[in-house]
Amino acid sequence: MLFAQLTWCGILRDIEVCLAANPSRLYAMGFCQPAWRSTSADASENRDWRMWAEVAEALIRWAHKFYCGKNFGLSLDHTVHVLDSTTTDVYLSLFDWVSFRTTKAAVKIHTPRDLRGSIPAFIYISDRKMYDVWTLDLNPIGAGAFYVMDRGQLDYHRTYDINRQGAFYATRAKRGVHGRCV
Repeated sequence: MLFAQLTWCGILRDIEVCLAANPSRLYAMGFCQPAWRSTSADASENRDWRMWAEVAEALIRWAHKFYCGKNFGLSLDHTVHVLDSTTTDVYLSLFDWVSFRTTKAAVKIHTPRDLRGSIPAFIYISDRKMYDVWTLDLNPIGAGAFYVMDRGQLDYHRTYDINRQGAFYATRAKRGVHGRCV
């Protein structure tokens, strides 16, 4: 499955074709026999999802170490996080815990990213009904960091907490907001 992620294989047939293209190298990759679609499907169905969460966390930690000193053409003295989410439709028959209508299901993927290298700080998958502003409670706030968010994350109590912890935020204001610069 890690091979599939690294080679951008989207379906099991892609994995099977890619692995069959170099049969002499399968043994070096840890395969004792050819990989079949049914074997991959059975492995995916029986494998615990926490294993992939641990792999993702390890890759994120590695990427942060690798990119922390790199210059991407941005002259940033502080860490800048962009808070974003995306909604993805899924099969209701497989993911009944994320139904938001009687015939539709979707998950929301929240990914606060570090602008240096566009690396996610973490990835949180929820049902579609979770508000974006709630991810501010999950996101560890670093002193001196900047948090760029859309108006969906604008909550005065939470942004006050960001300010109190020595961090900064930028957002688009909701309609009807009146304020002043201090």
